[in-house]
Amino acid sequence: ACRNVVLRADRALAEARFSPLADAQGANWLRRPYFRSAIAEPGRVQVTRPYLSINEAQPCVTLSVAVRIGDAQHVLCGDIDWIDEETDDA
Repeated sequence: ACRNVVLRADRALAEARFSPLADAQGANWLRRPYFRSAIAEPGRVQVTRPYLSINEAQPCVTLSVAVRIGDAQHVLCGDIDWIDEETDDA
C-alpha cells in the first residue's frame, strides 16, 4: 500500500493544503512518469522537468528514486519548489 509522509511539525498547517494528496488509497502511481522512471533505473535519482504542483499551483520538480528494502522495491519521491530567479549582474 502507498502512503504519503507529511512532516509532523507542519501537519496542522499542511492539512488543508495537502488534502488532495492525503489519501493514496486506490492511487495508480504507475501513471506518473517520475515513478516509472525510478522503477526503470533503481538506485538512480530521477528529476522531472518543472511543472505546476497540484497542492500549491506553483512550479516544482519531483525527485524520485527506487530502492530495495528487504525483498520489496520502494519508490521515494519528493517535490522541490522551482524558483527561476534571474540575477542582474549589471
